[in-house]
Amino acid sequence: MSDFDRRYKSAIDEAAMAGLTGNRCDPPVNKLARKLGFQVPPSYYAPFGTNVLLQGVWFGTIWGVLMYFLVWQDQNMPPLGIALSFIGTGTIFGVLMSYLYLSGRKRYKLSKWDDL
Repeated sequence: MSDFDRRYKSAIDEAAMAGLTGNRCDPPVNKLARKLGFQVPPSYYAPFGTNVLLQGVWFGTIWGVLMYFLVWQDQNMPPLGIALSFIGTGTIFGVLMSYLYLSGRKRYKLSKWDDL
């Protein structure tokens, strides 16, 4: 068992004891990143920047594609406007989610990833 795997198991066990189970502790985007070969800890244990990137990229991309097909395509919105909109939206969402995970880690008295 690698060091990452040991820490991951400890993190999941600790989070479960605090009442955080399933997707609440380890969202599907983190699981997908791990399946793609990235060593991503559960969200409450991941660094702030990692959460911003993971949460922001998936949300911004899905939101941008939906907005394009549902609204912007008919408005002939320029590509730069589309790109700036979904990057900005993804960034805002990522920062907010990262803050929620950081404050949740303190509220549930979870260990830091390096301490596991």
